[in-house]
Amino acid sequence: MAGWGAQLIGGKSLIKMFDQHTRTIMPNVEKAVARGCMLVERYAKEYVTEWRAIDTGTLRRSIKGGISKEETGPTVVVGKIGTSVHYAVYVHEGHMAWKKKWIPPKPFLKMGMDKAQKEIEAMIKLAVWKDFGKGKMMNMKIEWNSNVFE
Repeated sequence: MAGWGAQLIGGKSLIKMFDQHTRTIMPNVEKAVARGCMLVERYAKEYVTEWRAIDTGTLRRSIKGGISKEETGPTVVVGKIGTSVHYAVYVHEGHMAWKKKWIPPKPFLKMGMDKAQKEIEAMIKLAVWKDFGKGKMMNMKIEWNSNVFE
């Protein structure tokens, strides 16, 4: 399972306003992160297809994303994208095949996250902008972290 999160970085005034408006902002941010998960899911499936990492289609069908309820709190929204297929890590990270032949990695989740990052940032900024207004957005920066196959 790949996890990713975005942290809002800004001046003291932005953080103070964010704290004061958490109840109204967080539902918008949660929707933006959910849409971001669907976007990463779509891109990851496209990469699996493009790289012909398909035999039966099980890997592609198993890629799912959504909000991680366990890790989401009053001021934190975490999106997760992953697959339940046991061999996904070998496709993603590469592996040594049967006759000592190296099969190169096909990092479909990481590439999907990388491709979607700018669009997700825009979605999150728009979600916050609805409450704060455009002028306040100038100081906001989104910091990314991602852990693929933790």
